[in-house]
Amino acid sequence: MSEIKISPRLKKIADMVEPFPCIDIGADHGYLDLYLVQRGHKGPILATENKKGPYKRLCDNIAKNSASDYVNCLFADGLDFDYRDYQEVIIAGMGGKQIANILSSAKYGLNNFLYLVLEPQSDAYTLRKVVDKLGFKAVCEIYLNEQEKTYPVIKCIKGHDECDETMFKYGKFSLENNDRVLYKYLIKNKIRIDRLLQSELISKSSKNQLKRQLNQIKEGLRYYE
Repeated sequence: MSEIKISPRLKKIADMVEPFPCIDIGADHGYLDLYLVQRGHKGPILATENKKGPYKRLCDNIAKNSASDYVNCLFADGLDFDYRDYQEVIIAGMGGKQIANILSSAKYGLNNFLYLVLEPQSDAYTLRKVVDKLGFKAVCEIYLNEQEKTYPVIKCIKGHDECDETMFKYGKFSLENNDRVLYKYLIKNKIRIDRLLQSELISKSSKNQLKRQLNQIKEGLRYYE
């Protein structure tokens, strides 16, 4: 296998993966899986794709890097197959609602999974709510910036945490551990909303919505006081 170089985003995801049999949903070219093997993961890793073109590229890339002994490819949609021999699932690079739907509609439930490694690129609030209902809690969460967007990578285990709306919005682990990327994100958006509220061109309904967002941000910033 040639040396696999991956983005800082994928490295953060890889850092949360345990050395258990795992599934990578929507594996794209399989770079994350190849990197895990390069770092010593013994597999089995099941890399999935649900479109023919990406699936062929995935299979070709795994074969080209002589990683077929560790990484298997499967043409599948979400968790609509028999995955009960795996103890970990990675779902990254999707919206939070899409990830939540995959987990909620898993064919055999989630009882076999010890770990969920999730990277929602939007709607993290929705995902955290659904994960909580499914009986999992975050044990690690790291915010990152990529292409001018800010979002978390979340590692979950079975269990339950008491969370209020602010914790569901921004992540209990990140708030309690004073994640600096999250802090900068909150400050940036506080400044942006403060400026918008000073404008006379914004409607009353838009101002009320912005004020609600600002109150959420202020609740998040209390953890950094």
